[in-house]
Amino acid sequence: EYLSVCDESKDGVMEDLLLRSWGIICLGVGDSFGAIIGKLYGRHKWGRNDRSLEGSAAMWWTMVWVAFCFIVEESAWQCIVVLASVTVATILEAFTQHID
Repeated sequence: EYLSVCDESKDGVMEDLLLRSWGIICLGVGDSFGAIIGKLYGRHKWGRNDRSLEGSAAMWWTMVWVAFCFIVEESAWQCIVVLASVTVATILEAFTQHID
């Protein structure tokens, strides 16, 4: 029940958990896994802050996996939103100047 796609509020309106949970997924799971894989296996650098393609790919795949396993119901629109959001988050991670 905690990992369902929609949560029914008191007035019966269905709220989308994807939007409420996306920041936690991106930062908590995808970025952490990408950093670990990038440090261990990263050989091909890209972006502005020394990110590796291997770490970015791990970040992307991890976020897609988590989203499809725990958040996304089987609708084409949510699949498009997940893939677009994951891609944008991965590119921003590689090309923005910040410290992990």
